[in-house]
Amino acid sequence: MTGLLAPVRGVPYNLDADDSPTPNTGYGVLVTASGTAHVKGSWVAVHSSIAHDLYWHLITFTAVGASATNTQMLVDLGVGPDSSNVSVIAENLIAGSAGNFGNSVLGGWRDYWLPLFVPAGTQLWARCQALVVSDTVRVNVNSFGGTFPGCPIVTYIESIGEDLANSVGTSFTPGASGAMGSYAEMVASTGNRYLGLTASWASTDGGMQNTGILLELGLGAATEEDLGNVCQGWSGTQEGVGHLAWPVFQQVPAGSRIALRGTQPTAVDTGMTAIVYGLMGVAA
Repeated sequence: MTGLLAPVRGVPYNLDADDSPTPNTGYGVLVTASGTAHVKGSWVAVHSSIAHDLYWHLITFTAVGASATNTQMLVDLGVGPDSSNVSVIAENLIAGSAGNFGNSVLGGWRDYWLPLFVPAGTQLWARCQALVVSDTVRVNVNSFGGTFPGCPIVTYIESIGEDLANSVGTSFTPGASGAMGSYAEMVASTGNRYLGLTASWASTDGGMQNTGILLELGLGAATEEDLGNVCQGWSGTQEGVGHLAWPVFQQVPAGSRIALRGTQPTAVDTGMTAIVYGLMGVAA
């Protein structure tokens, strides 16, 4: 669905990868991992026609989770004129265990609400890698633009703390019963400057609990500057996950230490990992 409305404050152009009235049958485009574990598969078009510049996106991953099965997965987004000429603009977004609209056991889905500049006249693509060979994910992107929204213009989203060999992230231990756990270092010294940060988590042991989770980030040395919450979600014992991740805008100089911690309202899940995402571009 596209629409260019009368000028209003904000962004008047909306582009949706899935305008289906029956999303339970498959929300968004189907993206398939390689036939080799932990290797990126082919690019699939998410937006094949972009008439106006895009600045914000609600990125939704569904239909990855499988009952009692470990389904680790990472997704890249890219731009380019065709599948042979795509440049990555967002790397290694965690999609593993994402649930499905139509499954009450594996309910929930992974949402990322992120700024990311995509110019008019190109195409938006997705690809993935996974623990399970030839595993699939449904990728839907609701994109917003048309006018400059007055926020930082993010041109690249860089992953921090990713473990590409296993399609997960860096280990951390959440706190239990609503208490924050200790900070886990995601990177001792960043190689780039960031305009903001967000994060997501993945499990490695196939033993999730029926529980929620909240992640927050810290910046600096052992006495971290608390940047606040950036991700909230839930999981089930059948290995289904849902979450919403959003950015905190913060000037992060190159050479910074970034840490992450989390909490769960019940006993702590084991085998927890996380990836932080650094937003790169131009400040508003």
